[in-house]
Amino acid sequence: DLYLIFNEAIKNEKFKEIIQTKTYTTTYTTKDGSSKELSFQTTNQYLNENISSPENIIVIGGKTGSTAAAGSCLILLSKDAAGNSYISVILEAEDRVSLYTQMTDLLQQINN
Repeated sequence: DLYLIFNEAIKNEKFKEIIQTKTYTTTYTTKDGSSKELSFQTTNQYLNENISSPENIIVIGGKTGSTAAAGSCLILLSKDAAGNSYISVILEAEDRVSLYTQMTDLLQQINN
């Protein structure tokens, strides 16, 4: 289901822009009328460049997630050297390290 939803969502250019965003800062007005700035940083370790994707694979963006029931999860949009697009999904990883190890292994299959 996540693949199907993501596959439809990436047809929207704004969605693709959002999943590629490394940081985002917004300013909002509190109920007392003062302004407050709030910054967000992606938790996608490929976008943060804390984890490297396999050679010839470019990670465009994606969505991370984690709950007690689902474990650590990640869905990615990536491209190979020829420009072919791929959607990769890892669900129920034990932890973040396992999540990125499994995803990197899955992305490596694109090269095979």
